[in-house]
Amino acid sequence: MLLRQIFRKLQGPLKGHCSFSPKVRLVPQILLVYCASDVAKNSEVSPQSLTHEFLLKQSSGVAVSAVAQLLHCTVAAYIDVANSYKKILNKQIDLIEEFLSRIGDSLAEEQLSDSIIECRNLMKEEKEKFTNLESLFVYIEDLVNSTTQASFLAGADYYSLSLCEQLSAAKREIQIIKKSVESIEQNYLSTELQAIEKERKKKDKGDQESA
Repeated sequence: MLLRQIFRKLQGPLKGHCSFSPKVRLVPQILLVYCASDVAKNSEVSPQSLTHEFLLKQSSGVAVSAVAQLLHCTVAAYIDVANSYKKILNKQIDLIEEFLSRIGDSLAEEQLSDSIIECRNLMKEEKEKFTNLESLFVYIEDLVNSTTQASFLAGADYYSLSLCEQLSAAKREIQIIKKSVESIEQNYLSTELQAIEKERKKKDKGDQESA
């Protein structure tokens, strides 16, 4: 009785947000609040229409929506972190190349060494974020696959197909970003090896001269 009184009070505020006549119906364990058109006053949802099949399909839609949002947020974060990581990698490559061109200039070498160390620390932080998101995406993919299978078995074929398509698009985008990151990482490793080799030759030359 108390619930019915509360729902009657809710009808007033609902009218201000609905172009139709707001209706409230109590169903065992379920509260339905919806707007019924004046033309279709007799087409209200009945408790008999709330079959297990109907509720499973509706629940599947909610689950798919939540998982899709998680998928999109993960991909967006992955792209942002990847771009930040690539930017720092390119900066580190530039610093190392400048260092190689200034070998012999003690002051420049010292300043550039400090900048390289600072940039390397930032690079490690971004690399960790990037790796964590890669791991997260693996679990997201498993979650999407489980949700699509559950939706399909629940009879929500459209939701299942939609989520499958979104996952395929996300995987293509992730793969493109991953390849671009790996390419820059390879350039960075190659440049760093050059720096190590030049430093070794410089040290060997100094040892020979001192001998």
